Amino acid sequence: MARAGTARAEAAGDGDRFEFRIFRRRLGAEARILAASAGAGPVEVGLDRYVVLPRPDVGLKLGGGAIELKRRVRTLAGLEQWHPDGALPLPAAADDLEALLGPVGLPPPRPEAVVPDVAALAAWFARTQRLAVVAVRKRRRLYYRAGLRAEIGEIVWSGGRLETLAVEGTQPGKVASFVARLGLAEAANTSYPRLLLEGACAVEGAPRRGEPFASGPRSKPSVSSIR
Repeated sequence: MARAGTARAEAAGDGDRFEFRIFRRRLGAEARILAASAGAGPVEVGLDRYVVLPRPDVGLKLGGGAIELKRRVRTLAGLEQWHPDGALPLPAAADDLEALLGPVGLPPPRPEAVVPDVAALAAWFARTQRLAVVAVRKRRRLYYRAGLRAEIGEIVWSGGRLETLAVEGTQPGKVASFVARLGLAEAANTSYPRLLLEGACAVEGAPRRGEPFASGPRSKPSVSSIR
C-alpha cells in the first residue's frame, strides 16, 4: 500500500472524479475494511447547506463561505463521474451568480443585488426560488490509497442521522476495484443530490416511513440557520 502522504498527493485535484457513495443507518464491515486498507488522514467537521434541485445530476452546495456547483457527466460501471462547474466565494454580485447558475437553469438575484453570505443566499433560494435548503452537519475521516480518496463519516440534519462511506478517484478502474474489495460491488451508488431529492426513507436499512430530507423542490421552503 502506498504511503498516506504519497497517496494523498495522487488523489488531489479539482478535475472530474469517479465517485461511489453509500448511506446507512449504521455502517458495517465495509468501514472496517476501508480503515484497514488505506492510510488515515485528518478528521473534518463542518456544516453545509444543500439546495434540493428537481434533478439528481446537479449538486448545489453552500458552505465555507462559498457556493459550489457540480454536474454528473455520466455513469460508468456503477460509478458516477462528476464535473466541478465552479465555486464562487461570497459576497458575490448577481452577474457572477448568473454565470455560475445560468447553465443549470437557475435565475440569479436581481441585477443590482450583492449576496453577502451563505445564510442570505440560502434564504434567497428558499423564499424566491421556492427550493428546499437543508442544513447538514458533517463529521468525516479521510483515507488515502494510491490514486484514491475515501471517507467514513456521519451526517446530522433536522430529521435524523446517517453514516456514509465514499470512494473517489480519477481512474474508474481503481475506484471500482476498491469498491468491490469493500464488498459493495452490488450496492446502490447514492450521491448527496439523489439522497436529498428522494429523501432519507430511500436509504438502505432505513424505515420505509419517516421524515425525508425534503418533500420536493416545490414544497414549503425550509431554511436552517447556523446555530
